[in-house]
Amino acid sequence: MENEEILERLEEIERGLRLMVPCLVARSREARERFVEEGLTVEAAGALEEEMGMVFADANRLRASALAEMVREMDARQAAAYLVALAQVAVGLGDPASVRRFERRRFARARSGGGS
Repeated sequence: MENEEILERLEEIERGLRLMVPCLVARSREARERFVEEGLTVEAAGALEEEMGMVFADANRLRASALAEMVREMDARQAAAYLVALAQVAVGLGDPASVRRFERRRFARARSGGGS
């Protein structure tokens, strides 16, 4: 598959994600709002935990599906390079020094008016 075709397909996958992610965020927000409205009861906490678990599971399935679709569109070399880069990001997330550097940059951008 040509690079242009791959990029076009990846953009199609991204458009699909842009449609689905707001639904997951809305479900999460609505669950939290119901919890606040119902008060801090054991039943409300249980319902919130259950709904948030379902949202998390749906988000995880969406993530796995999107990654699988993206890798499926690439040839073996491209897929391997992508997965190596993704693994490096994942490893970096667990590195305390990398997390501190990210937080410092994010804080500096927020202070300078660059957002988060």
